[in-house]
Amino acid sequence: MTAIRFRLERVRALREQREDQAKQQLAKALQRQADGEAQLEQAQADVSAAQATWRGPEELLSATTLVQRQAYLERVERKQQQAKDELTRRSADSEQRRRVLTGAAQEHQALERLKQKRIAEQQHEQNLAEQRILDEIAGNQHWRNAA
Repeated sequence: MTAIRFRLERVRALREQREDQAKQQLAKALQRQADGEAQLEQAQADVSAAQATWRGPEELLSATTLVQRQAYLERVERKQQQAKDELTRRSADSEQRRRVLTGAAQEHQALERLKQKRIAEQQHEQNLAEQRILDEIAGNQHWRNAA
């Protein structure tokens, strides 16, 4: 029995490696996206807390205090907007990584199917060769017994 060979094995291995790398990159991108979601939630909580300072008990506040509260509110709202923008960017990156992984997986699977087809063809050829040998042996045996 001869060993079954697939001539594109190196290419298939590279495609498999590329798929594995794409999986890792997608996992990292999804983790960054989850971190971005957590940052956005924190920023939203900060905005809510800053807005709550405006709804406090009716008291007389100095102009300086009002300016400070307004500046703080604007700062946390800016931080919230930055977190939204960052989350949008991270989501887009995750989607891009997902598309890359899909393409890499399709390329790898195509070569994997080709490999399986080639192995089946080689196995069939090998089975035919073995059958010819067995037929020849049986024919020789028949001719010896007949002689």
